[in-house]
Amino acid sequence: MENRPIETTQAQPAVPAEDAETQGTGRLTEYAWAILLIVVSLWGISILSFGLPGLVVPALVLLPGIFVLLLLITMGG
Repeated sequence: MENRPIETTQAQPAVPAEDAETQGTGRLTEYAWAILLIVVSLWGISILSFGLPGLVVPALVLLPGIFVLLLLITMGG
């Protein structure tokens, strides 16, 4: 009797080919997370440096943009 390893074949899951539309999605997501991390870090540094004004002033600067964004979402545009 020979000691041969038992050969097993396992079915490989079918992986769908990426469409041209979804190829750049991963990199775009990485950039979005990186930008978010940078903005939050800078805001944190601002809070540590200036205290309460460092928290409030950036929020007040962002307010018009957030307001327009909410209007666009509400109107479906």
